Amino acid sequence: MRARIVPALIALLLAPPAGAGVERVWVVRGNADEIVVQRASGDLWRLGLNRQCPELGGDWSHVFLIYYPVSFPGPVPRILVPERDVECRATRADSVGHSPPPAPRETPERGLSAMRDALEALGYNCGSLSERGWTPDAGQAFARYRESRHLEASVQGTRRAVVALAIDALGGHSRTASGQRRSEAIANESDEIVAYLVMGGSAACGDPTFVRSVAADSSYFAFGDGSVWDVVPERRGPVAGWLASDAVMACGGRLVNLRTGEMERATRLR
Repeated sequence: MRARIVPALIALLLAPPAGAGVERVWVVRGNADEIVVQRASGDLWRLGLNRQCPELGGDWSHVFLIYYPVSFPGPVPRILVPERDVECRATRADSVGHSPPPAPRETPERGLSAMRDALEALGYNCGSLSERGWTPDAGQAFARYRESRHLEASVQGTRRAVVALAIDALGGHSRTASGQRRSEAIANESDEIVAYLVMGGSAACGDPTFVRSVAADSSYFAFGDGSVWDVVPERRGPVAGWLASDAVMACGGRLVNLRTGEMERATRLR
């Protein structure tokens, strides 16, 4: 099995009394009809994909979540991919064994920081300067850069995009010392960066928290961690039913309700 990263966020299991929950999983392999995912415990599950599911088997660079109504995986688990705004039901869920989860690895922070600086220098918006590190906005900026190179979100496509960015970081004929440093930092950690991105580091999820208060028009949410989020106008209706104290997390530019499994686009205000 190829090397993978287990981020600090190991399990996302804030389950209310009814038993519903959302858990992050990692895709091991897949095709147009099914994907095999691994839980943080190492347990492997094969999930069938229905015709309403977009092809997910070859795109593993995003965060995959499983919503289950009672206990994992439940009779009709839902697959959530926040970064792609995808939600679809699995047609079946079969246990297919166990594989020891890989040991945690350190995040290639220096290389990722250099990538973010290089993307910003090329005109890609990586989000607020107050948010440090490799944020979901930075991940989406890299995805746009990769797509501009006509490269797929596969291991090989991601690797080629990282190499291309290291070259572009040099600045062409107008090379600078800062560009040289960025290029070297990306090149020196390229393997670690690719592994990080392929295993969903491009769309890291925040820690689970809870809804503290909701505006009367559902325009914004205040969370228990002190953050405030603005829900896009066209999606304020569906979130009106969210309850104070609902367990929620921010993931890939979406708010995910861990009680209902609903996802809605939102922007962090503070």
